[in-house]
Amino acid sequence: MRKLLKSYRSKVVGLTLLVVMGSQGSNMVAVLFAMNRDVASRAESQLENGSDVFEEVVRTRGGLLEQTVRPLAEDFTFKSAIASR
Repeated sequence: MRKLLKSYRSKVVGLTLLVVMGSQGSNMVAVLFAMNRDVASRAESQLENGSDVFEEVVRTRGGLLEQTVRPLAEDFTFKSAIASR
């Protein structure tokens, strides 16, 4: 009789452990998928923001360059000096 209880007890413990491990595994998979989705979303958002900042910097630098070069380009003496090279 003792052997039967021990065997039954080990089956119950084993089944309980199996259920607990299965639920933990499914929770882990769900959390990993959610984290992966969140990381991808955040990365995309940061790339979009970085792209916007880069475009603004390029636009600003282009405007500054144009403001700096325009007086030289309109200067006849400067044009003739460049053309004579």
